[in-house]
Amino acid sequence: MKLLKASGKKRVIALVFSAALVLAALLAASWSFSSSGPSPNPYSPQNPQVRELHVALTFDIEDVDDDNETRAVPLVLGVLERHRAKGTFFITGKAAEKYPDMVRSIQASGHEIGLHTYEHMFPIFDRGKAEAVADAYNRSPEYVWTMSFKTPEAFIQSIESNREAIRRATGSANISLFRSPCLVPSWGENKGYFDALRAAGIRTDSSIKEDFSLDPLSSWLPSEMEGVTEVMATRSDDMLKTVPWNIIREMRQAGVPLVIFFHPKKFSREDVGRLDALLLEIERNYDASYLTIGDISDSVG
Repeated sequence: MKLLKASGKKRVIALVFSAALVLAALLAASWSFSSSGPSPNPYSPQNPQVRELHVALTFDIEDVDDDNETRAVPLVLGVLERHRAKGTFFITGKAAEKYPDMVRSIQASGHEIGLHTYEHMFPIFDRGKAEAVADAYNRSPEYVWTMSFKTPEAFIQSIESNREAIRRATGSANISLFRSPCLVPSWGENKGYFDALRAAGIRTDSSIKEDFSLDPLSSWLPSEMEGVTEVMATRSDDMLKTVPWNIIREMRQAGVPLVIFFHPKKFSREDVGRLDALLLEIERNYDASYLTIGDISDSVG
């Protein structure tokens, strides 16, 4: 009888200890995620039929003087492979010339490649536009104007040189997808911008950043702008730290794709981990469909 009582006590102690271990593991997992990734989504939809979310992961490769990009890109490719996600990489001509192996690895991994000008300069053709961009980025108008093409012809030539550099690296000769450095078309008027894109053979642009505080969501759906399909950029690298789940919920309801633009030159190893955590959290809350900018553009019309 005493043996049975002792055995019963041991089973109780074992059960209590096991429960404590499970609770500790749950707390540790919760702490680990909150310290390294975005906060959980309090707005996740309850209806399983409205859980689909279209996500476009885009990466701007631009800085030939910063070797951090060449270190970060393979890690980013690994994250995308784990999530079976295809991304879009906008690459400058100079970066393609300096790191052709990196560009080829992006292509070999099945990702989409777009143009980002040859030398990462601004498609600005008048000083008034330069002042608007300077205000947005807290730069002097003189600096922005110095870094501008100033004429549509110079801009077109840069796109063509960018395309040729990508062709030499990958063999792809007819790239018609473009993103402006610093999303310049988001500020001020864009006189001549879309005309120049058409002249350079660009059919799809992703250079205008959405501002949901000023416009109804429905106005930011991918659409034709002066003969070019515009796929709006939605959120930036800031999503690695703070996720606006309420806006994402509203976007999904309006059918606006979540287009995130990242800059691998800024990525630390911790940021690569945060990217992984971000995708995990999106997948936990939504039926995420990862699309390229070209996929989204093809759906317009």
